[in-house]
Amino acid sequence: MVKYSSGRGECAFLITVSVVRCPPIFYNTNVLMLCDHSDQRYGTICEFACPPGHSIDGYSTTYCNDLGEWRRPPPTCKVTFCPPLGSDTWEYRCTKGSEFGSQCYRICPAGYDIQPGKSRVIICQGNGKWTGTFPNCIDIIKPMILNCTLYGKAVTEPNSKWGKIFWTEPGKVIDNADTDIKWTRIGNITPGDSIEAGTYQVSYTAQDKAGNKARPCKVELSMKVLTCPSLYNNNFLSVTCPGGFQNGGECSFSCKIGSELIGQNITTCGKSKDGDFAIWDFKDKHPYCEVHRRCVNDPDPPKNGAVACDTWLDGKFCQVQCHKDYDFKPGYPFYEMLVCGDSGKWEPETALPIPDCSKTYQVNTAVFKMSSSFYFDGNCMDPKVQEQIQKNYIDSLSNSSFKAACEKYKSQCKMGNVKVICGAVTRKRSAEMKIEVEFVIEADGSQTEQGFEDIQDEMLGVLTNETENGTLAIVLDGNVTLIATDMAAEKVVFQCPNNTFASYKTSSCVECSAGTHYSTTLQSCPQCPKGQYQPSEGQPYCLMCPEGKTTAQRGAKSESECLEACPRGQWSVTGVTPCSPCPLGSYGEDIGSTVCAACPISQTTLTQGRSNITDCSYFDIFLSSSESKAVSDIELNWQNTSRIVLSSWVRFPVSFNSTSPTLFFRINGKVEETLPIEPTNNTDTENNEIGRILIDEKEWTFVVRSIDIQKFKRLGVNENSTFTITIQGPLVVSQFNIWSASYEEEKLRNESNRCVINETGDVLPWKQWENAHLEGSWIQIPSMCDDINECDEHPCGNNTCNNELGGVTCECNLGYRGTYCEENIDDCLTSICQNNSTCVDGINEYLCICPPNYKGDLCETLFLHGNWSKWDEWSQCSETCGNGTKSRKRYCTNPAPYNGGKFCTGNNTEVTHCNVKECPVCSVPEAPDNGTLNCTGSPHTGFNCTIACNSGFSFDRGVKPYYECGPTTLFLWDFNSDDNPNGDLPTCNPVQESKELSANFRALYEDLYCDEENNDIINAKINVNVELFLEELPCRQKMTCNTTDFVILNCGKEPTRKKRSPDPSKMTAGFQVKFSCSAMTLGSEVCAEELIGAITSFEEPASRSKLAVNVSNTMYEIDSNQTSASGEVQCDPGYVSSGISCVPCGVGNFFLDGLCRKCEYGFYQDELGQTGCKQCPPGTTTPGRASRGAESCSGELYTGIGTSIATLVVVVAIMTAVIFKVRKLELKLGEGAVKLQKKDCQPDAFNFQEEDANVVSLCTIRRLDDNGVPLT
Repeated sequence: MVKYSSGRGECAFLITVSVVRCPPIFYNTNVLMLCDHSDQRYGTICEFACPPGHSIDGYSTTYCNDLGEWRRPPPTCKVTFCPPLGSDTWEYRCTKGSEFGSQCYRICPAGYDIQPGKSRVIICQGNGKWTGTFPNCIDIIKPMILNCTLYGKAVTEPNSKWGKIFWTEPGKVIDNADTDIKWTRIGNITPGDSIEAGTYQVSYTAQDKAGNKARPCKVELSMKVLTCPSLYNNNFLSVTCPGGFQNGGECSFSCKIGSELIGQNITTCGKSKDGDFAIWDFKDKHPYCEVHRRCVNDPDPPKNGAVACDTWLDGKFCQVQCHKDYDFKPGYPFYEMLVCGDSGKWEPETALPIPDCSKTYQVNTAVFKMSSSFYFDGNCMDPKVQEQIQKNYIDSLSNSSFKAACEKYKSQCKMGNVKVICGAVTRKRSAEMKIEVEFVIEADGSQTEQGFEDIQDEMLGVLTNETENGTLAIVLDGNVTLIATDMAAEKVVFQCPNNTFASYKTSSCVECSAGTHYSTTLQSCPQCPKGQYQPSEGQPYCLMCPEGKTTAQRGAKSESECLEACPRGQWSVTGVTPCSPCPLGSYGEDIGSTVCAACPISQTTLTQGRSNITDCSYFDIFLSSSESKAVSDIELNWQNTSRIVLSSWVRFPVSFNSTSPTLFFRINGKVEETLPIEPTNNTDTENNEIGRILIDEKEWTFVVRSIDIQKFKRLGVNENSTFTITIQGPLVVSQFNIWSASYEEEKLRNESNRCVINETGDVLPWKQWENAHLEGSWIQIPSMCDDINECDEHPCGNNTCNNELGGVTCECNLGYRGTYCEENIDDCLTSICQNNSTCVDGINEYLCICPPNYKGDLCETLFLHGNWSKWDEWSQCSETCGNGTKSRKRYCTNPAPYNGGKFCTGNNTEVTHCNVKECPVCSVPEAPDNGTLNCTGSPHTGFNCTIACNSGFSFDRGVKPYYECGPTTLFLWDFNSDDNPNGDLPTCNPVQESKELSANFRALYEDLYCDEENNDIINAKINVNVELFLEELPCRQKMTCNTTDFVILNCGKEPTRKKRSPDPSKMTAGFQVKFSCSAMTLGSEVCAEELIGAITSFEEPASRSKLAVNVSNTMYEIDSNQTSASGEVQCDPGYVSSGISCVPCGVGNFFLDGLCRKCEYGFYQDELGQTGCKQCPPGTTTPGRASRGAESCSGELYTGIGTSIATLVVVVAIMTAVIFKVRKLELKLGEGAVKLQKKDCQPDAFNFQEEDANVVSLCTIRRLDDNGVPLT
């Protein structure tokens, strides 16, 4: 309802265009949200998702509606659960129970772990299933074998290589898991078995049910052959030991003829009292031979010869001779005299045995060579030239008289082969040439060597003369003559028949005697070797003895001399039985050996009687305890020795304890020097380098130590002093050599990289230790000396390496397997790396290389790095002009960081300049005539003004509460418009008294309803009560007011309504009455007071009771909530109400239908109170409406906008760089709910450029009807 409208027909309104935005969405941290607009404006769509292992509970999308509300609430993410694992034999622990992502770890007790290559973790996956099943815990502790005996030793039975071995087997096996484990013996030897001499190993192993193997208990078994010191033959004493020098063996002694045995003739080798070594059972002293007469037997005389012996000056001499026409074989070292030596043997020994004398034959033919020298300028090497020279030389000799010289001696001479020998070329380019010719002399009868030489001399004399007189000159083609320069001859050589040799001693040909054979290679008659014989003379070969037999000496002449030979591995002085085994350190490869071959340097044999070099081996001496000893004599030249150097490889036994082994040096049985041997980690000893030897605790160590001999000499030693070295255990020794001072220590140290070198000690060689006195120790074959620590090359990697001879054993750490722990178990085969991550195998573990956006040990956790959204629209410029700034924001929500992801890098705000133009200013307004203008502000900041008229003046229409000019109006006055382009303020017009004032009062009774039965009664009672009340009103009684238009409401008799009640049946009964007062008679002020008094009297409590009606004994009073009043002012034509007065329509306006209306375009009004407007001259119009004078008429202005009242044109000035795209905007204007539609506005400007910031866009706003259809 418009109250006091004063008849004006124009209303003003303010349009505010705003962007609808929704509030921020609050959602759980495990929900993923992504919106298409970060400012969450109307139309923004947000999508929701859940990370892996979660399911969405609610809607997956929502959008911001036109009410600024989110259409749907955000969802929640429910975590996925896997089935409960339940109880298990082995403990496990989970990080998050059985929900998604929970990692459950198998926890094994001490001594247990999962199987290598298995994963100890299972994970609850997004599909609600576990990754596999838990592996069981398995026992990883190795069982332990208790009471492991490391060594077992025994000695063979007498005269045997075999003996029974006993040792203590291990005790029980203990384990952390199993109680019934038994050890297993590896090897074919059990305690009490008989084994052959040698070194053996028996191992004990144990394995628990999980497959863990105990460290083997290795028992080194040694079956030792006890041997007594070696016994040797001498010149008169012969020792025969069929059983050798080992325990149980017997040796017999015998003397040569002419000497007597003193002592026992048989001795036996037996064990010592403690059984650690063997000794001979000599009762008083060692047997020996007392010599009475030497060389009792004369040498055997040769066949066809004789030996004559005699004594002279306590000596014995023998002469050897052959019969006439007999001689000794060529090559025999004939001696005129044989002498009996001090040794009881005939000397020289090489003359024995004396061979038989052989028959001799006369010599008839001899040969000698003669040569002549020539100088020759031709090509001597040419075969044709040589052939011509040979022919011509033969012709020359044939014509010579050398044959006559032979005939002089009743002999025949023949010319044999002729050979041309070319020499080197001289400086004169001539070559020395020699012609060699062979002459054969055939004598008539026997001839001596001298006789043949006489014939040779005679021939040379003749040929020399003929050479000098040119008879032997050689004439070649081309008249070339060669003259000999000199002549020479070689020695005459006898020509003997086959199987004989020339004897120039007897000038005869001698055949080979029995016991020898003819050798064309040697041109002599060597004796038949041992094992062969030859009974006949002049034979080309010897005959073999029957198998298994040999001869006692060379030169055997009869098969009867073939005797039973010593078998391989045995020997005797003659090679025939009786025989003795080859002692330790030697071997006999052949039958009938007279001596055993010594093993190569530093090698020995396990037992005596060995027959092959392959039985030789490098050896160690094993001293298993502190009671074990090895003693050896040292042969030393005290006079020429100042120091000795010892070198050796040594190692502690496996069972080494705190007892240190020691070296003792004894002179004549008294200890004069000690050298303890200690591990290198023992550093609590002073003077380590001098006083003791330090070695590695576990490995073989090469040591070199120099010993000063001078201090021993000061003790008064002499050549008869004994010098011994004793090694006392526990220790393992190899290659213990003692060197003289000529060997430098540094040189020996340089050999420390090898256990065996090609040299051996010159004072005490290692091989001599094979005959050392061993107590509680034994020779270990083969040698275990290890000069290479294979572990230095790290063949086991980072695992445990145990160095062994020629190799290693590796103990693998968890995660490895293989002989050398070379295989890293591929843990990736059972990995549970999640989300397509890459598994990288480690050592008993694996590493998961995560793909983008995943993290965690197993890449099980999704994370997202933040990403910027699009930039928001630019903010309003901070200044409308004069260089302001505007900003825009972006948000780290596309997506937002999730689960530890990184926040976006860079700034979230961007600032730029705007409105850089100079600021506009507001014009200073002028107050209207007969009015005032109250303003605050300034032209630069803007004005806020209120307008008022002076007393007696008023506006002809409503005015705004205030007029403004400033930033919000672009520094233009808001009363400037298309209607008012000149910016005219409302006019103050003179007021005058109104003609009449009237007031209408309307009231309804509470709960009083009319119907057909009581209409009349209610009408009558209301009429009576109201009429009585009106009669009592003061203004009625004073005659200052009149009452008209009294009607009963809602009770069937009211006048016809212009508008039907929404539901008349529900309206209570009431009344309406109009009061009027003549303002022209009483004045407007008096009339207004009288009318207000009349209306307010209805509100008094007393009046309410008077107006109450009794219907059917029920009192109904006026409902105070259903009373209303309104007033009206009646003015003359051309005037409109202004309060209770009247005011004429001002200039620019005209009166129509009770309202002052604006003159339209092309019209003006320059007078007050007019009912029409004056038209501009033809062809002119006004720039706006409400023009106030003819001067406003000007040329026609085309605006492109019609004049229909239904069309409103709004100018929107754009001051910011951001223009929002609005598809449709509805505004409600005024009480009538007028709908406006905005269309044809600025295009989408999300990417609006800064330079367009001041663009002005026109939007047409059309009024819509109730159905949203634009009005025309």
